Amino acid sequence: VGRALGRLMPVKELRVSSEDLSLAGARVSGLFRNARNPGIVDPQIAVVQARGKDGRALVTLVHFACHVEGLEKAAREISADFPGYMCDELRRRSGAPVLFLNGAIGGMVSGDTKARSHEEARKAGLRLAAEVARILKFAVPSASSAFTFRRSTIEVPVTNPRLLLFEKLSKARRPFHRGRVSSELFHMTLGDAEFLTIPGELLPEASFELLERMKGYPRMVVGLCNDELGYIIPAEDFRKGAYEESMSVGPAIAPVVYRRALELLSTQGR
Repeated sequence: VGRALGRLMPVKELRVSSEDLSLAGARVSGLFRNARNPGIVDPQIAVVQARGKDGRALVTLVHFACHVEGLEKAAREISADFPGYMCDELRRRSGAPVLFLNGAIGGMVSGDTKARSHEEARKAGLRLAAEVARILKFAVPSASSAFTFRRSTIEVPVTNPRLLLFEKLSKARRPFHRGRVSSELFHMTLGDAEFLTIPGELLPEASFELLERMKGYPRMVVGLCNDELGYIIPAEDFRKGAYEESMSVGPAIAPVVYRRALELLSTQGR
């Protein structure tokens, strides 16, 4: 952090853009698919780019919704997976670092590749880089350069027996307080761009109304931030014995997150 503060550079303008990729059947342009509820995906790719006094890019932020699991589960390596290939290519083109933020990936929104290999991950990453470069061509200057930040805490009941058992067996994990876990949501604006963070893997159908309530451009629901409480599943879609349910704290989390998110959105600007 200290080194970063010492290398601050003035930003002349923020440029923003987004586009919904076309659906090909139940998939997003052959890149993303929902294995749980086919066809229900957030097809948006959003970009925010800061440019310096010379008009060159200083940093590019890219946001879309897809699990970063383009490699075999059995792989034993540290890898940035397909977003790594995307970020490397965009940095090669612009000379500026690239930051990737994930979206509503729950349920299970994953890459639509032929195999979970580096070759396929690279293909997906390069294709995404091409889409981002294309979208950046019609980016517009942000009308504002202001930055706002608000935080809200939540407390959620943990009813998943597996997680309750794991808490007892593992002393390294954070303890639950009377069977409840605390977490947080953030609402941020950076110029015209608007961000709402979710502490887990929100199913995309639960994100659509939140996106409609947001006022910025582009609008981004950021998943896995700043916590991982597993899958956040609407109560009406909570299925006993399904995989996502086994990796969730329970059916109570979605209403709590949704209600607190709406409170953050309804009080913005106050």
